[in-house]
Amino acid sequence: MKINLPCEIVRDLLPSYIDELTSEMSTKAVDEHLKECEKCQNILGEMKRDLVQEKQAEGGDLKGEFVGELQRDSTFDEDKKVILKINRKINRRLKLSIFMGLFSVILVFMAIYILYNEALKKVSIDDIEVTAKVYAMDELEIEYGTSMVTEKKDGKERSYEEKTAILHIPESYMSSVEVSASFLEGTEYLTVISLKSPYFLNRYTRDFQKQGEEGVLYLGGFRTTFLDNQPFSQDQMTNSMEFEKVDKIAYIHEDGTETVLWENEE
Repeated sequence: MKINLPCEIVRDLLPSYIDELTSEMSTKAVDEHLKECEKCQNILGEMKRDLVQEKQAEGGDLKGEFVGELQRDSTFDEDKKVILKINRKINRRLKLSIFMGLFSVILVFMAIYILYNEALKKVSIDDIEVTAKVYAMDELEIEYGTSMVTEKKDGKERSYEEKTAILHIPESYMSSVEVSASFLEGTEYLTVISLKSPYFLNRYTRDFQKQGEEGVLYLGGFRTTFLDNQPFSQDQMTNSMEFEKVDKIAYIHEDGTETVLWENEE
């Protein structure tokens, strides 16, 4: 029958166990406990080493069997230290390998994202077709409603209802657009601009200027991704709006010259 002794009782028995004064049953129980308890093994080794030092200080002698057992314990401790040291090295290398692997995966995903999404490559104006349509506001169907708006100010959130306007735009890829009703106050025209290109236009600049009675929209800085991402359909449009009457759309080259891309003939 296996006897499971708690550590406290085993440690109380260790002095008698070392001196071989414990009963056969107690010795067997301590042996079984020591096979599974590393802490008690260490305490037993320390007690044996202390005993050796005391005997040596007194000029006494120990039994050869006990000295040999102690030497075996010391050898075991040294072997254990070597194994722990090796394990620590393996763990460090394993952690480093895992870290480098994750880092490499992150770099690959970042590279893919940049190559497919970032505006890195210029697009020639020759690859862009520009069209526009000017609408007077009274020509458009406008549907008014309300929506909840949440704004944060001084660390506090405030929600309120805002009157909105949905503009229904005929003959346009942008069939409708919602804006604040207050935004439309004083607005007389809406110009919808469509840009057609064999590439996704990830970025471009816009600058609306009033030149006398004429409204001019300057476009420039057209860019697509490094891999020249192309839309699934060559008819795909990039759309934008100006709440102004645009009479002309132009492109300014790097040398300052101007190319007219579209003019309102109405």
